[in-house]
Amino acid sequence: MLAAAAMLSFEGCLKNDESWNKYQSVMPGMTIYQLAMNQNTISLIPADAGMRMAILVAEALSQDPESDLSNLDQLTVSSVRVLPSLFNSLTKVETLSDGNYRITFSDAAQQAGSGLVVSGSVLIQTYGTKSLAEGGSWSIVMENLTVSSGTSSSGSTTSKLLLESGATTIACDGAGVFTISVNGFRSHFDGNSIYSNWSGQFVVTAPDASMTYAKCSKKNFKVSGSAKGPTIYTADAILSQPLTINYTLTDGLYRGLQIIDGTQTCTLPNSIEYSASDFPAATVVYYWTYNESSNSATYQVSYNGSVYPN
Repeated sequence: MLAAAAMLSFEGCLKNDESWNKYQSVMPGMTIYQLAMNQNTISLIPADAGMRMAILVAEALSQDPESDLSNLDQLTVSSVRVLPSLFNSLTKVETLSDGNYRITFSDAAQQAGSGLVVSGSVLIQTYGTKSLAEGGSWSIVMENLTVSSGTSSSGSTTSKLLLESGATTIACDGAGVFTISVNGFRSHFDGNSIYSNWSGQFVVTAPDASMTYAKCSKKNFKVSGSAKGPTIYTADAILSQPLTINYTLTDGLYRGLQIIDGTQTCTLPNSIEYSASDFPAATVVYYWTYNESSNSATYQVSYNGSVYPN
């Protein structure tokens, strides 16, 4: 599992520390959290692309309201090229003749923000809404999307994660509030029979209603919502059934894809899917606190009666 490697990387520096026992007691909860974050991040790849496209379009139209959006790759703000900053230099963005958009990813470079290596493309159906920031709804359709990163549910390295199906929509009220809905997101590791079926809804408030790159880049976005469902992971290789997780985010504050404030709660709702010896408690809570004066974030993990760090 992805979380296992993260745990091992901390072990050497904590064993001689008095906090080691406290850390060890919350490790199962940290595993639950990491698996939930992995699944949610993967399931939001199309939505993340849609939000970045909304910023790109809003910026282009703020500079030229009559733009036909045919040269988005040339767009700059204070000499910074916007497209590579939002995606990477190898990502291709097209404005189609029907008013829709297509984003094509390259597996030769990591995506900005997530650091994931994504290949394939997404088709953004605009339904006539040229700029989502002005109000309306977009649907994001996956086209042969894969992620070449991660670890399989059995713990072995894999080269490909297949994102197969699922409905993703983004609606905006025209005042900087975006509602992201994901339904039935189905994905799995190549060669593995464990499939996710992830669904959720998140409300994102932009730092500025214009949603332009100039006014939103490196700024904080407010996010709240929840998601749940079977994941691409299993806690029991013999039963070979997906591990179901419920995830809730309350009063979240994000910069890019990194949470810096808010509360995240992850729960394993089905005890039959895991062993109590592996997960003595079903729920873990992460409390994030942002210090504006130092521009830094800290967190606490609460699991099975223990809090780390305290």
